[in-house]
Amino acid sequence: MRDDERAAEAAVSALVDPWMSRFAALPDREHLLPDPSVVWLKAQLLRDRAIAERATRPMNSIQLASYLIVAACWAAVLRWKWPVIDVWMHRLSPGRMVLGASADAAASASVSFAFVTALIVLASLTIAVALHTILAEE
Repeated sequence: MRDDERAAEAAVSALVDPWMSRFAALPDREHLLPDPSVVWLKAQLLRDRAIAERATRPMNSIQLASYLIVAACWAAVLRWKWPVIDVWMHRLSPGRMVLGASADAAASASVSFAFVTALIVLASLTIAVALHTILAEE
């Protein structure tokens, strides 16, 4: 080799060697791996969560079914006695209250014991399902 080639190679080596040293010192990964104990703890928590979810799945299905049954019962009762409910709603107008209840005596006579019982039972079931939902979340 000639002297100028050796001089050029030495100049390049003087510039490149410090850069290569810094480059070699950089970590291989942008994000270092987490601590293995943290990974193990997260895996245990996820496993426990999956087990709990699998255990509560039947109760969630029963809860959804109870919502649907109570809603269907309310719809059936409302459909069954809609004319009576409609009369009750019209009786709540201020004009009807001033005139008195004598005009609606025949309409209120159609309220049966079964209807009142159905309302009480459905209201109780609705409250029970709502309370179960609230307490189950805690």
